[in-house]
Amino acid sequence: MTAPTHSTFGILLVAVVGALIGLALSPVLLAFAVLGALLPDIDTRDSTIGLTFSPVSIWVERRFGHRGITHSLVGLAIAGILFAPIVLYRFDCWLVFLIGYFSHILIDAVNKTGVPLFYPSRIRAVMPGSEKYRIRVGTTPEYVLLAALVIITVGVMQVNKVGAMQALHHLIRSPSDAVSDYRLWSNKYRVYAKVKGINSVTQEEIDARFEVIGTLDQQTLVVKAKDGAVYSVGPKKENNIISGKVICEKGERIRVQVKTLHLKNQPLSDILKHVNPKGETHIFGKLRTNEKKIEIPQNLTSVDTIVYNPSQKRIELGFATARDIKKSNLGDAVASGIVVLRCIYSKK
Repeated sequence: MTAPTHSTFGILLVAVVGALIGLALSPVLLAFAVLGALLPDIDTRDSTIGLTFSPVSIWVERRFGHRGITHSLVGLAIAGILFAPIVLYRFDCWLVFLIGYFSHILIDAVNKTGVPLFYPSRIRAVMPGSEKYRIRVGTTPEYVLLAALVIITVGVMQVNKVGAMQALHHLIRSPSDAVSDYRLWSNKYRVYAKVKGINSVTQEEIDARFEVIGTLDQQTLVVKAKDGAVYSVGPKKENNIISGKVICEKGERIRVQVKTLHLKNQPLSDILKHVNPKGETHIFGKLRTNEKKIEIPQNLTSVDTIVYNPSQKRIELGFATARDIKKSNLGDAVASGIVVLRCIYSKK
């Protein structure tokens, strides 16, 4: 095959593998993939890479001939060893280089003469089995194949950007998949959810994008609106927004810090001393209190981030912020228990 066909098929194969293992392709990775896809033709001075490294290609062609050792698993292993120092730079570059190299061998098996896959064995690997369906280099069938590969590669590259599983999740849009994606990404990225559903109280149709700040169970996300209101989203009737169609998307990179505080008969305002104003902090905990006069209004249309249980004398904090504590006038309430702060910082 010609250099454009090898380069395109190399990118395609790397994009497919990358989508399956969660490796998004960058210009650097694509360059290593193309290098691998062209390198087996170092055994002929007539190739693009052979012309570039003519002294090497002349020696290899005289010693082994075209489509010899370099087009075999032995050649793949030798290339892997010779280019192993790339690992010191980036392992993923070495990996896509090898995938690109293998793609060359694979698509050359479609040529009329095939490739000596198990060199030094003279048996040549070919596909398909019938020679009349195999392709001669530089002919119209190859250019038709190249056009098809370009079209397929463009589509696969789009899938590679999000990963195969996430592409499937975008197609299905199930709340459980959205929860899975959030849990996968939430320690490194902000996560946003596109939600289509109904407000369980007002019956208003919802079609909006929210920032996800947590989960309640395997099917329920907790999201934050621009005005700071917190909603539960999922298929259950008790959710604030009842939705069976949710898609999660990665946002900007973040750094997450988790702090654990042990309160012992301390005012809740002590929690605020540990809240860094440069980040965004959500507060969780179940605290015991002997306070008798606590009144926290309940909100039917959104998640109550602070709940007081008078029978058990407990204050429950879930996805609460410093603003919520100040707004509730609970700063002077004395309580005991464990509080967890999840602090999010933008990563520049």
